[in-house]
Amino acid sequence: MALIAQTDVSGALGSVKLVWTEGFSEGAAGTLVYQPNELQFLVLRNVDAAAPTTVTIKGALAPAVYAVPGTGQTIDLSAGFAVTIPFGESRHVCLRQIQRYLVGDITVTASGDPSNVDAALFI
Repeated sequence: MALIAQTDVSGALGSVKLVWTEGFSEGAAGTLVYQPNELQFLVLRNVDAAAPTTVTIKGALAPAVYAVPGTGQTIDLSAGFAVTIPFGESRHVCLRQIQRYLVGDITVTASGDPSNVDAALFI
């Protein structure tokens, strides 16, 4: 999959048609451009009728050790942010909420049969 296209819905009234990037090629990753000054949402849908799938959103330069403010704990962000999507359902990810994972070139990969995952990015 190539670049996941972004749809601007910020000034829209009523319904808006999202631009879907359909299906991940076997073993390939989608890419997206994170814009920290925008409120971006990534919508992922599992079109498989039988199996859940896990999608991982990963920045190439995400730190292996990140100190969680106020907790004294660290987490590893380098493996990416994983989202499990039940069969026939979708999940929305607010990219601002996972911004620490989105450092460097960003890839989106899927487990199982990646051709069963569609993606849409909007602001």
